[in-house]
Amino acid sequence: MKQPRADVETAPDTWVGQSDWPAPSARPLNLSPGSDGTLGLAPSSGTATFTDTKKDEAALVSDPTVAQPYRLAYTTAPLKQDVRLSGTPTVSLKFKSDHPAADLGALLVDYGTDTRVNYLGAGSGVRTLTTEDCHGESTATDDACYRQVVTDTVTSDVNVVTRGFLDTQNRSSLSHQSPLAPGKTYSVHWPTLPQDYQFKAGHRLALILFGVDGAVQYEEDATGAGVTVDLAGSKVSLPVVVSGTPSPAKTFSTEQAWRGPAHVLLPRQPRLFY
Repeated sequence: MKQPRADVETAPDTWVGQSDWPAPSARPLNLSPGSDGTLGLAPSSGTATFTDTKKDEAALVSDPTVAQPYRLAYTTAPLKQDVRLSGTPTVSLKFKSDHPAADLGALLVDYGTDTRVNYLGAGSGVRTLTTEDCHGESTATDDACYRQVVTDTVTSDVNVVTRGFLDTQNRSSLSHQSPLAPGKTYSVHWPTLPQDYQFKAGHRLALILFGVDGAVQYEEDATGAGVTVDLAGSKVSLPVVVSGTPSPAKTFSTEQAWRGPAHVLLPRQPRLFY
């Protein structure tokens, strides 16, 4: 009972023990999309538009500096120091639609070449060996030996850290639909999946906004709605633990000239249930 309540793998085979999860020292950091494609500390102004389309994640995250009709992409400058995400990122969006129904999706993405746990590959991040460990005695009906496993890793230029989706017709209730009034402005707020992840110094953190994620939302059909986002009323809130001096101003630089990977190949979790 005196041991840490949580053991967290922050990088392949790198573990930290802490009293609870999320990390008790995590604090919210709000980042706002800018009209120039940046993701920064200061709120921006203006609007941006995308079409609710069904696209695979590889297309959604390919070179975020290139405008695409099916997404909006916002990236930070290179991080000056490591930033650890610990908890549940949330997205707040002020928007209007030209249809009574529209899908909203958000990806939090890490751009930067690194060796990462291959959690989306076969085995969900572990690889089973042919060698065994034995614990206790075996019987005729119960073998006390178990195959050894090691961490399965992959080197990639980009990684989708977490995802979150909202059907705007069910923005207030999962059981009762409330169609949108075309042209009316709405404010919505939804969580992404909880995550613990280390963004390394020199990498870029990105927010991708879109309609339907074809890699995850298999049965969802896009509405074709034109979605207009009010940048001043939109943000992503990240629970972060910053290494060293916890000052956002010393974490996010201002340099922005960059081109992302143009042809992205992402691992995909095997579909066991349809």
